[in-house]
Amino acid sequence: MQLKSFRVRKFRNIVDSGQVKASEPVTCLVGKNEAGKSGALEALYLLNPAYKLKPDLEKQYPRWLLAKDRRSGDLSEVEFISAEFALDSDEIAELEETLGSKLFNYDSFKVTRAYSGKNLWHVGPDEAAIAAHLRGKLSKDVQKIVGKVSTLKALAETINGIDTAAHEDVDGGEIKAAKGLVTEHNLLKATAFDLVHEIIGDKLPTFFRFTGYNTLPGRIDLREVTAADEEPGNSAMQTARALIALAGTTAKQLSADDYEQRRGEMEAVSIDLTNQVFDYWKQNPDLEVIIDVDKEKYRSTTERAWRRDS
Repeated sequence: MQLKSFRVRKFRNIVDSGQVKASEPVTCLVGKNEAGKSGALEALYLLNPAYKLKPDLEKQYPRWLLAKDRRSGDLSEVEFISAEFALDSDEIAELEETLGSKLFNYDSFKVTRAYSGKNLWHVGPDEAAIAAHLRGKLSKDVQKIVGKVSTLKALAETINGIDTAAHEDVDGGEIKAAKGLVTEHNLLKATAFDLVHEIIGDKLPTFFRFTGYNTLPGRIDLREVTAADEEPGNSAMQTARALIALAGTTAKQLSADDYEQRRGEMEAVSIDLTNQVFDYWKQNPDLEVIIDVDKEKYRSTTERAWRRDS
C-alpha cells in the first residue's frame, strides 16, 4: 500500500494545505519558517502513528479558530488529515481472489482521521459484485437453490434457510460447505466494507516521526542497550540500538565470552558499517568505522574478601 497524496485541514497553524502529492521514493517539503511543514508531517504521522498517540484537540486545533468553530459544532468530529493510498498488485490480487474482481472501479482509496481519534475509510466496494462472487463459490446445485442475490445478508439468509431434507437430490456436503462460507465470512452481520477491511485493514502504512537527532556516544554500556526500548530518536542509547540493528548484530553477540567469537563479530560489524557509510559519504574514502568492546571482568565476592583480609 503506497501513499499517493495527503491533505491537512485545521491543524496547528494550517487551515488547509491543499492536496500534497507524495512521490514514491522520497517526498521533501520545502518552505519558509512557520510555513507549516512540521505541522503537516505531524498530522500525517497521527493518521496511523507507530506509538498510538491520539490527537489533542485543545493543543492542535488552530487557536484563533477554536472558540468560533466550537460554537458551530462538535470539533472532535473534524477530520484534520486525509490521505489517499494505492493498493499494490499483491493486495489487489488477494482482494480479487477472496471477494471478486469487480470490487471497485478504482485502485486507490482515502483514509481520514478526526480529532476524536477515529479513522474513517472511504472505500465503497460493490456489495452486489461481492455477493455474486461468493455465490459463484457454491456448487452449481446450491447456486440454483440460492438464485440471484444482490446483498450479503440475502445470500446468507438464503443459504442458511436451505433444508437438506427438502433437497435430497443435492449433495449434503455441498449444502454444508455453503453454510460454512456464511460462517467463515460472517455474512449475516458483515458489510461489504467489513470484508474488504478484514483483508487490507492491517496493511495501512504505519508512520514514524523524527523531530531531532541524537549523537552516538563514543562509549556505551551494552547492558543499557538491552534495556527496554524507547521511541525512535528519543535518546542516545536508542541511537546505539539502531546502529547495532543496522549492522545486523546484537548486544549479546558483541559481548560474547569467547574472545575469538567476539573479535570476529566486531570485525564483521566494522567492515559492514564502513561499507554502508560510504554509500552516502564520499568526501574521504580513507575513513573507517571501528567497533571495539571491552569485556568487563568481575571478581567473585569470596575473591574480593580474601584480597582485603590478606
